[in-house]
Amino acid sequence: MSPALRWLAGGIAVVLLVGVVALVFGPARGMRGDIAIQKNLLRQQLATTRAQLALQHRQLTVTQRQLDLAQQQLSVARRTYQRTVDLQKLSTALRRIAAQTLATARSTDLKASVQLQISRQLLALADALNAIARDTRRHAANIDRKTGPPPPG
Repeated sequence: MSPALRWLAGGIAVVLLVGVVALVFGPARGMRGDIAIQKNLLRQQLATTRAQLALQHRQLTVTQRQLDLAQQQLSVARRTYQRTVDLQKLSTALRRIAAQTLATARSTDLKASVQLQISRQLLALADALNAIARDTRRHAANIDRKTGPPPPG
């Protein structure tokens, strides 16, 4: 091989080598930038995901508190319901007792009215007997005056 051909082959080899190096490392520089951008985006996405996770933990805590409160309210509602049922039973018993008391009062009132009527009749009879007794005493006094005192005895 001649020296010119060697120089030409060496030059082509150098050009080829420079082209291969440029071909390999040129896109690699752009890829490094893309990788850096993707790393940055992934960091931002990770930060957003962590913030969302923290928010979901807070929401879970609030929801658990609300559930606890709802359970307490349900417990209060159940106790209130039971007290209402108990009060209804008591109210029914009191109503029955009140009805019995009213019936007894009406019966007592009727008996008192009958007794009052009998007492008035007895009073009228006593007044009539008293009038008869006065008339008899007057009549006896008149007879005694006309006939004299009664015989001893």
